[in-house]
Amino acid sequence: MAHADAEGDPLAALRARAASGRLGQQLHELVIARAPTWSWPLPGGAAAWDELARRHAPGWRPDAEN
Repeated sequence: MAHADAEGDPLAALRARAASGRLGQQLHELVIARAPTWSWPLPGGAAAWDELARRHAPGWRPDAEN
C-alpha cells in the first residue's frame, strides 16, 4: 500500500484502512468461532498416557497434584 501511496493513488489510505479492518474482523472470528474438537479416549486411560509419556520423553514425571 505504501508503494501505491507513493505513486499518488488517492485511494491507497482508504484501501489500507479497509484491509486492516477486514484482517481485524477475520482474526476476531477465529477467536470466537466454534469448532468441533476431534479426540477419542486413550485406551488404558491415564496409566496408558503416563506410560506413553515415559517412553517418549525420558525423565518425564506426572504431576502429582492431579
